[in-house]
Amino acid sequence: MVDGGRHDDDLDARLAAAALAGSLPAFDALVHRYRRAATITAFDVVRSWDVAEEIAQDAFVLAFRHLGSLKDPSGFPSWIRAIARHRAIRVAQAEGRSEPTEPDQIERMLLERSSALAISPEHEVHRRMRIESLTRVMNGLPEAYRLPIILYHGESWPVRRIAEYLDLPIATVKWRLHHGRKIVAARLTDQKETDHE
Repeated sequence: MVDGGRHDDDLDARLAAAALAGSLPAFDALVHRYRRAATITAFDVVRSWDVAEEIAQDAFVLAFRHLGSLKDPSGFPSWIRAIARHRAIRVAQAEGRSEPTEPDQIERMLLERSSALAISPEHEVHRRMRIESLTRVMNGLPEAYRLPIILYHGESWPVRRIAEYLDLPIATVKWRLHHGRKIVAARLTDQKETDHE
């Protein structure tokens, strides 16, 4: 990170501006930076990793289509989070039944040309193992704490980036991380004691 954390801010704005100008590599870079976060955001609503992954993919396709409505390119993190969450709520309200449709020309182009939207089988196995392990520890943690902890510890995001993604003050994110860690530590202690018995 450069300039006390400003590098991430500038990078998101530059990538979003380039994507808005039609650069697929720039959009791909944004997908790489925010796909897992969008998936975790969707998972908090639908509680299924498979459905959450589909929702995240849909969210990026929607974002690509509507980049022109993003008034401030530096707002991309909270914008993609809002799209993923809104899409997840719609899927959850439909009782988890997402109705598949034939991909249109833009979606086909993105899926064919975007390396960030493709997942290799080896990566998929490794990712699922990490997700299952993380899910066991984080299950039941209040949503307000879960996403900041996953992004900070699991994704190595700096606090400033988490705050932008969640559209929260930095102090609030720090407070949630602090209290969330206490809850996780207490649960791990309880789990160890239960396993011993």
